[in-house]
Amino acid sequence: MTDGIEPIYYQKKEVACVYRKTITVKNIRFLTTPDNAFQIGIHDRKLPIKLSPHTHNCPKPLSIPEIQELLFVIKGKIRIRIVTDTKKLIAKKLLSEGDAVLFKSQAHGVEFLGNARVFEVKQGPYPGDAHAKHYL
Repeated sequence: MTDGIEPIYYQKKEVACVYRKTITVKNIRFLTTPDNAFQIGIHDRKLPIKLSPHTHNCPKPLSIPEIQELLFVIKGKIRIRIVTDTKKLIAKKLLSEGDAVLFKSQAHGVEFLGNARVFEVKQGPYPGDAHAKHYL
């Protein structure tokens, strides 16, 4: 763990990453690598800054081999578990208000510890309830 960033590895591959609210940022800091399907960054701006209206270029059609998911804890606490497809525990982490986790691959479970409010983002389009998840 360095600087509030806790990567989680399985078989030498980063399968998830926990981002603690203690991450240091000067102006803007991107937390994911440029080749990652999700580009996650934090802005910490001290001066009045105005970003001009813009769109994002897509130089070639995107191919996303795995659906990634980001959870940001707004309030309360959650416990996450990352497991293999045979239910072998890879990691277990407690997240509190201001912490986030990016699930990149492997299976994951989330336990809401009391009242919690969590902001979730994942890639779409959404295939509907019947096809969205595969439970182990």
